Amino acid sequence: MVQHAKRVALNPDNPGEVVRDDQLKHELKSVCQRLSGSPHMHRFPGSQPISLLREHMGELSDKPWLVCEKSDGVRYLLLIHRINFVVHDRPSCWDNVLKGGVGSCYLVNRKFEFIAIPTLDNFLGERLLRSLDGTLLDGELVYDEVPLPHMDGEDEEATAPRPLRLQSTFLIFDALSVRNTFIGDLDLFDRLRAVQGEIIFRVRNEHPMPPPVVPCVLTLKQMFATADVDFVLNEVIKGPQGGNLPHENDGLIFTRIDKPYKCGKTSDILKWKPRHLNSVDFQVIGMWGRNDRGEASMRYCFLNAAKHGVSFGYTSIWLDDEQHEMLEAKYEGRPAIIECVLDDNWIQFHPPQDQSMPWSSAKKVPGQAWKFLRVREDKHMANDIKTVDGVLKSIHSGITESTLIQALGRSRDAHVSGSSRS
Repeated sequence: MVQHAKRVALNPDNPGEVVRDDQLKHELKSVCQRLSGSPHMHRFPGSQPISLLREHMGELSDKPWLVCEKSDGVRYLLLIHRINFVVHDRPSCWDNVLKGGVGSCYLVNRKFEFIAIPTLDNFLGERLLRSLDGTLLDGELVYDEVPLPHMDGEDEEATAPRPLRLQSTFLIFDALSVRNTFIGDLDLFDRLRAVQGEIIFRVRNEHPMPPPVVPCVLTLKQMFATADVDFVLNEVIKGPQGGNLPHENDGLIFTRIDKPYKCGKTSDILKWKPRHLNSVDFQVIGMWGRNDRGEASMRYCFLNAAKHGVSFGYTSIWLDDEQHEMLEAKYEGRPAIIECVLDDNWIQFHPPQDQSMPWSSAKKVPGQAWKFLRVREDKHMANDIKTVDGVLKSIHSGITESTLIQALGRSRDAHVSGSSRS
C-alpha cells in the first residue's frame, strides 16, 4: 500500500500566487519576449506540439529526433528574473522571501500568467539567483512518488518498503535562454547541454546535500534515440513491475534534434498518445431546462471548440450527476475547460430541444462520444478546431505501440547496417 508523507511541496495544479500587479506583469512579459525571441509580447512563448500522424512516420524514421515519455503533469515555463524596481501591489507570498526582498522565480502557465514561487527563491538563495538571472526554461511540473528518507537512528539496511512521499519535480525538456544568453537558435543537444552545465550543475554545486524536502527538484528529462522507442515504451514507462516512472504518463514526445526552438505550434515536436488517452480540451457550457418539479434547471452538456480564438458550438456531452455537480460547485454555471477522450462505448447525449422542456425528455443513446476526463484549470481557451481535427486524424490513423516499434526498429536496423558498411 502506498503511503504518503503529510509534508508536500509545490502542487502542480496550484503552485502559488498569481502576480496581479500590472507593472510587474508588463515587466515579466517583456522579459519573456526578450528571452524567448518571440515577436508577441502578450502570447505564451512556449512551443506547442502537434499530433503524430501517418504522414509523419517517414520523417520520423529519416530525420534526427529524440523521444521521451510524455509526463502527465502541468506544462510551465520557469523564469528566473531579478526585479529592479519597487512593486507596490506585492504578492503576499513575498513577505518571507529572501528577508523581504523581491522574488525571482516564476512559473509561467499557458494562460501567460506568472506564478511567484517564493519557496524556490529561498531554497536557491541570493547568490545562486544572481548567477541564474535571465533564464527561461521549458518543462513540466509533476508529482513524483519517492521513498521517505531514513531518519536518524533508523536501520538503513532494513528490507521493508519505505513509505512514499510526494515530491514536486520540474522536468526540463528544453530551454530558450540561460543566464541572459539566448540559446533558442541552437540545436536540441546544445540547448540541453547548456541546461545541464549552466543550471543543473550550478544548483547541485551550491546544494550538494539538499534537505530531505525541497519545494521543487530541477532535473533534465531523460531523452532517448528514436531507435530506442521499444525500450522507452516497455522499460521506462511500463517496466518489469508495471512501471518504472515515479509519475503518471500519457504517451510519447518526439523532438527534432537539428531544429531551433520554435514558439507556438510546430511540426518539429510530435506527440503520440495511445488511443484511450488521446484527448481534446473543450469548453463546456450549460443549458437551461426544467427539472421534474417544473423548475428552471441548468445542466452542463455542450462542448465548444475554438476558431481563431473564438468559441463555437461543437457537440454535446453526457456528464453524470457527480461530474455536473462538481462543475456547478466550482464554476457556478460559468464555462469551464475540460479534457475529453473519444470513447467508442460511451453515451451520445441529445439534450431537450427547448429550455421549456424537462431534462427527462433528453435522449441517451449508447455509442461513440466524447467522455469527460478531467478539468483543465491551467487553460482558459478550448483547443482550436484544427487541433480537434488533428486529434481525430491521429485516433483514426491507428498508430499503435507496435507501429512505432516496427517503423523505428527498421530505422535502427538501417543505422546499424549502414555503420557496418562504413
